[in-house]
Amino acid sequence: MILMSFLLTSSGFAADPSLEYEQRSRSFFIETGFRYRSIMLPDSFLDAAFYDFDDEGAYPQKRPVVGGQLMGFELSIKREYSSWQFYAEYVFSTMGAGYWDDNLDAIPDHEDGHWLRPDNLSAWFGGVNFNYEIPITPQARSLWLSIVTGGGLGAGMAQGDITYWVPGSVAETDTECYPNAPAYIRKDSCAPDGSKVGEYSLWPFVPMLDLTLSLKFNFAKRAMFRIDGGLHPLPYYGFATGGLF
Repeated sequence: MILMSFLLTSSGFAADPSLEYEQRSRSFFIETGFRYRSIMLPDSFLDAAFYDFDDEGAYPQKRPVVGGQLMGFELSIKREYSSWQFYAEYVFSTMGAGYWDDNLDAIPDHEDGHWLRPDNLSAWFGGVNFNYEIPITPQARSLWLSIVTGGGLGAGMAQGDITYWVPGSVAETDTECYPNAPAYIRKDSCAPDGSKVGEYSLWPFVPMLDLTLSLKFNFAKRAMFRIDGGLHPLPYYGFATGGLF
């Protein structure tokens, strides 16, 4: 019996752990995860078109910050270095109510702006990305790092409203309410002049372009944690975490 065991081992018929691993290896993995992102449009972009509180003669309160918070689920089909990533997510606006005064007039007029108030403004999105992963530390370690870059397309549907007030001189509803007052006065006493989403004057279907650059922490091909940044479609930062199977 001992002799038979020796013969099998020496001739290669015994179980070889490395061969067993190769037989179990797969051409792809499935990676699932939860994502969180904070999106925001920098003030420097808005300054090109709208006055802010620090401009001479402008409305004295700060212009609202355009931004939102995003939570979602992602599923990736991964090969060695590339992957197709499918995602579904919910984003809600964190922009507060405020005065928007454009600076496109030849002669500044700080009384012709609109007062905007987001009401439960949010959206559902889905899409697909193609990503490429570049290892930056040895993959044989139980913890290794990589850079992930990629992009893709998606679409979503907005819900909620952006209620607005205009100056009394151009009001089309409640025209007798403060007819000579600016919007930031009328919003306290007059009926709204309309809404942007509820009346579909803002198209509710929103296309999505996604560009991503991430630092990824890989835990023995069992779990991952990712620090993300990019455009979605506004500039964003965030993180994702999940597992592989």
